[in-house]
Amino acid sequence: MSDAPLLKDSYGPEVPTRIAAWVGAVHPDFDQRAFLASTLDGYADLELMGRARHIAMTLAQYLPPDPGEAIAVLQRSLPIPEQVAAWQSMQAFTLMPYGMFVATHGLDFFVTRGRVGFVEAKLFTRRLFKLFVEKRVLVEHLLNLLAQLQRRQLQQSDRLLQLGRERQMLRYAE
Repeated sequence: MSDAPLLKDSYGPEVPTRIAAWVGAVHPDFDQRAFLASTLDGYADLELMGRARHIAMTLAQYLPPDPGEAIAVLQRSLPIPEQVAAWQSMQAFTLMPYGMFVATHGLDFFVTRGRVGFVEAKLFTRRLFKLFVEKRVLVEHLLNLLAQLQRRQLQQSDRLLQLGRERQMLRYAE
């Protein structure tokens, strides 16, 4: 058996602690202690992706219930690019729960807002993606989110065109 450290060990309690500090700095109602207690409960037993997912799910419990407000809080709490540029290796994965939160809790919010929601999702994803790219880490979840939003936006546009044609046909039929 290898004595090499496990990948998940480089994604320890300092990750949710850092996220709690960022979110708490921009959203005073965010209960950092309760968030950390909930997040760290069972955290040690989870693997890397499970830990990121667990943080995202716990964020949902402590952020505003409205997805738009919650995403706005996350946007304001993103670190500045200069901070990210100084990160070493696994630190870039600190933002993975943000993408998972948006993919899980924000997709419907962006879709229901139509074109405006698509632009907001694109800007939020671009900012997150830029932070990751600076450390040369690609975030598959964020790219999938954009692809889903684009597909839904096209479906919505096609449906609106169809409704317009049907309405025009009804006018001519009268």
